Amino acid sequence: MNTTRSDLTPPALRSAIKDIKTKGLDKKHRAGYERHPVAKEEFGVWRDEQAWGDD
Repeated sequence: MNTTRSDLTPPALRSAIKDIKTKGLDKKHRAGYERHPVAKEEFGVWRDEQAWGDD
């Protein structure tokens, strides 16, 4: 790869930390929806406001 460990390590660590943070946020998000599930028509009020360009 024509690189040294000291050149390779910081980006690898940053990437690993970013992945750990993302997984933690995903876990919190999932837990929030488990505690407070979306109601059946919670987002239904926006259905008529969506413009899909099919008209």
